[in-house]
Amino acid sequence: MNCLNKYLALVGVICVICILMIPFSSYAGVTSKKENAAENDIAYWFNKGIINATYGNNKAAIKYFNKAIKFGSENAAVNFNIGICQGELGQYQEALSFINKAIEIDPEKALYYYGRGRVALLSGNTGKSLEDFKRAAALGSRDAQNYLQDTLRFEPKEDNTEKQKLNLSKVSEIPTNYIPSFNAKVAELHFFETGPYLPPYNKRKYNKIFSAVTTRYIAWELNLKFQKLSSRKDLEIKSKYYRSDGSIMAQQIDYSFIKPDSTWSWHISSWGSKDPGSWKVGDYRLDLYIEDNKVASDTFSVY
Repeated sequence: MNCLNKYLALVGVICVICILMIPFSSYAGVTSKKENAAENDIAYWFNKGIINATYGNNKAAIKYFNKAIKFGSENAAVNFNIGICQGELGQYQEALSFINKAIEIDPEKALYYYGRGRVALLSGNTGKSLEDFKRAAALGSRDAQNYLQDTLRFEPKEDNTEKQKLNLSKVSEIPTNYIPSFNAKVAELHFFETGPYLPPYNKRKYNKIFSAVTTRYIAWELNLKFQKLSSRKDLEIKSKYYRSDGSIMAQQIDYSFIKPDSTWSWHISSWGSKDPGSWKVGDYRLDLYIEDNKVASDTFSVY
């Protein structure tokens, strides 16, 4: 997979990281006032926008940022965050308009070029995104520098070394996507960020790119399909997490089961910490084993 394409995922985590990486005290004119004047304070509405964006409620965040901008239309940070949240909603042209305004106001802010590069990348404009990443890197953005380093490091391996890394001479190293003992097929392998308590099945936000600043646990979800079972099926699932250099970061064993009369099932586990910040920037690979066979494998990125 082309490294650029690996970053074409939901922009939700982008919104969070771009917001949280700017110290609140660094905004010109964004300072707290007395409580009784809060609603006439740009910081009051800006902070409400930050809270909503952090929890993924980007429509509400934009509403509050729009209230904040009434008190400071030339505030670069407010314009930038409106643009990032609009990018989350897929409103790329509107997003770029606001981020461009932020850059016009503060043309030396590395984060603004990095954020614009992300929005451009998600909209499919890879050429423009690389220009912005290079500009952000030149201004000192570590995230942009890491992204460019990963792009240069991983793109050439697509043709030359990926097969060597998987060792195609060993069939067991290639995911079988199949469990012969009950004729099950791997339907999907998803990743999502979570806290100590897993979100309900219909509330999970699948992704393959995660923020090093805000990510707690990265969970995997394995979906299986099979013919109706007449009895309970117990499973032992081994998971191995690999760093980009091929070294093992972590491995664990989880026990799960499938109820009788089922024709599909999902199985979940995760790795990380209850507190954000434990994941290091980089690319990772997850391999899943059932009955000593590698049944599924996929990659995800932390930036």
